[in-house]
Amino acid sequence: MPALLLMVSAVTFVLGTYGPGDPVRVMLGTKYDEETADRLRSSLGLDRPVIVQYADYISGAIKGDFGESLRYRGRSVGSLLASKMWVSFQVNLAAMIVSLSIGLPLGFYIAHKQGTWVDPAAVAFTLILMSIPIMVSIPIVLWGLCLKLSLVPCSGWGGFFDLRIIVPAITMGIPGVAGLARLMRASTLDVFGQDFIRTARGKGLSERYIDVRHVLRNAIIPVVTILSF
Repeated sequence: MPALLLMVSAVTFVLGTYGPGDPVRVMLGTKYDEETADRLRSSLGLDRPVIVQYADYISGAIKGDFGESLRYRGRSVGSLLASKMWVSFQVNLAAMIVSLSIGLPLGFYIAHKQGTWVDPAAVAFTLILMSIPIMVSIPIVLWGLCLKLSLVPCSGWGGFFDLRIIVPAITMGIPGVAGLARLMRASTLDVFGQDFIRTARGKGLSERYIDVRHVLRNAIIPVVTILSF
């Protein structure tokens, strides 16, 4: 794993160094001239061999120092990442809530419809949801909720309990809904075939009681195990 991370970071660093675009030219803008650019490039260490730059970057990254931002002068890359990590955590938490609150009940419901048209239709629907790239679902959800229905603002950030979190939560949660629904369906069907379920039915227990006390409690165990990873 460390070797893979090192290789990915090296490839990314080289592509960023030799790729199109000059950060010095972007930073200077209309004030660009060769003499000023050379001084700035030297002060940033961009005139050194790429292997030296990469070694300096890795040694700093190991200590948690990712250097200074080329775009936001005076701010470190670490501080910029830290300022956005809390937002990313909130969005991912909201997406997980969407996935769990819809995917688990949906999978449990589909399992109860085995042998009817609902089962294959729902399985096909979840497969389609899993196949939709997020770059496709984002404009669809934005158009529907923001532009067409005007239910939520189209941009900005107002915190976890703000309406603006709905769009990213839905778009990021859709694949999770499909995956959890399929997993919960398979787990529920497996529990249905166990001897203790047949015994419970033979005792005359109601289906609702069996579902709550036996099926659901056992079917959710594999789901929780996978989610923990």
